[in-house]
Amino acid sequence: MKAPAWLHDVLGEEPSAFEIAAIIAFAIPTATVAIALARPAVAPWRIAVAWLLLADIAAGCVANFTRSTSDFYAARPRNRWAFIAVHAHLPIFAWLIGTSPSSAWTVAVIWCFTIASASIVNALAGREAQVFVAGLSLSIGLAAAAALPESGLVRVAGALFLTKVAFSFAVDHFRRPKAHGDESRALDAREHDDASEIIARAFATDPLFVATCGDDPKRRVALASFLLDMTRLTGGTVRARSMGKKLVAVSLIDRPATSKPSVAAYALVFVRFVPTMFSLGLVASRRLNEYFVRTRSELAGDTAYLALLAVDPDAQGRGVGGAMIRDAIALARSMRGSAIALDTENPTNVTLYERYGFALERELALDPMRVFVMRRSLTDAPQ
Repeated sequence: MKAPAWLHDVLGEEPSAFEIAAIIAFAIPTATVAIALARPAVAPWRIAVAWLLLADIAAGCVANFTRSTSDFYAARPRNRWAFIAVHAHLPIFAWLIGTSPSSAWTVAVIWCFTIASASIVNALAGREAQVFVAGLSLSIGLAAAAALPESGLVRVAGALFLTKVAFSFAVDHFRRPKAHGDESRALDAREHDDASEIIARAFATDPLFVATCGDDPKRRVALASFLLDMTRLTGGTVRARSMGKKLVAVSLIDRPATSKPSVAAYALVFVRFVPTMFSLGLVASRRLNEYFVRTRSELAGDTAYLALLAVDPDAQGRGVGGAMIRDAIALARSMRGSAIALDTENPTNVTLYERYGFALERELALDPMRVFVMRRSLTDAPQ
């Protein structure tokens, strides 16, 4: 059944009647029994609001396991980050039921642990390790909560809050997204590993990947994974294309420099790069950094950047690459850029991009390769 738009953040877009009934059947009795047994000595209005918060927490524990809700947030990573950031239910609940000031630090620890765990788990979207890390965090949190010298009501609320935010909500419980058509689209977060593999295969002989990763496929996958995350963290767009049910192409488009990322975004990119640096080594990492600086140093502020385009070798020669290039140009126009630039280390690609209106702007000597930087105006009529 179709859920109204104002309930999408709770139930997703297409929950079943059984799922809605199960959510209500769990949330209302859980909140009612917990509050009734604890009998907090506070004003009735505080009890009523506390009941609503606890019912919301309990409902989320179940709702976020449904495909409808899980898919809704998997397709909207920013919504999930926002949801985690604003989830202050637990400390508000503790205040409403009159938790003593001496116990406030305990509530704060549970809340901080939950938000930190949810953030880590959400950052692992698309990785096989996500469920394990979420389960580990949940187990640690529940064990610690059970040992707390607090009232049963605080322990119940804390356990439900941890389950809802750090495990039920932050995990993509349905590993594979629904089948897509053959149109270019935003990459689903659950396709992260598949996209990394495609990039690694497509760039197996690319001079930059060879210079930084050698012939090690695991290093190529690690670098590809970092590039995907870096694009998202800095506000860029990751696009994808499927043939039937199989993902076959990925592109990374950076926004014009006029939409400069925040300092916090750059800090997150640095933190994300640390494991990649250990995988590549210091020499290769410095080479990669020099590549980024040199290729983008002379970009005009209103120029978008096609940072990467990868087509699975098995799908090459079928027009997929051309479709992704046209998609990138259209997306750059929607970003209100005046031009879109790209770079390639493969001389044969220069002719390919010229077919789509790109012109060679400059060549860079970056030992041991030459980089061809190309640019296309967006002021002409769409092709």
